[in-house]
Amino acid sequence: FEGTRYILLHQKLDRVVATAGDILAQSTAVNPNELQNVYDSVDHIMRPFMIGANGVIILTSVGKAGAAQEHVNWQDRGAGTSTSVSKVGLTGSSAVLPNGFTLDAGETVIVSELYFSFTPIVFPDAFVATEFYKIMVFKPRLAPLDVIEPLS
Repeated sequence: FEGTRYILLHQKLDRVVATAGDILAQSTAVNPNELQNVYDSVDHIMRPFMIGANGVIILTSVGKAGAAQEHVNWQDRGAGTSTSVSKVGLTGSSAVLPNGFTLDAGETVIVSELYFSFTPIVFPDAFVATEFYKIMVFKPRLAPLDVIEPLS
């Protein structure tokens, strides 16, 4: 039972981090409503699991201006209430992209991170409690997505 649950959860988390970043990367602009739509989609993908207090999705826009180092344009979190901190960086700081990933001048990417704490239900000795961390990077398709626009 726990093995099947662990594998299914792992697959769901992969799908969530991919879908959240991909949906946002297809947007023409980012605003609070767009971000909430992304977070709302997570509930449907995660079924029968719930993120809740066990995790969080962190969406980050990373850009590079000229010869400067990559920097975090903006960051938002939702779909859960975990207080885990982004490994990419905080808004306004230098960005740390995965595996030496670098940007050319003028490029922007959307980074989707997911934290989730797994706790076994039936056999706590067979599987240890684990914090999953997933990350994916997406190139915006229709606009740079380097700012969160206010609602009008």
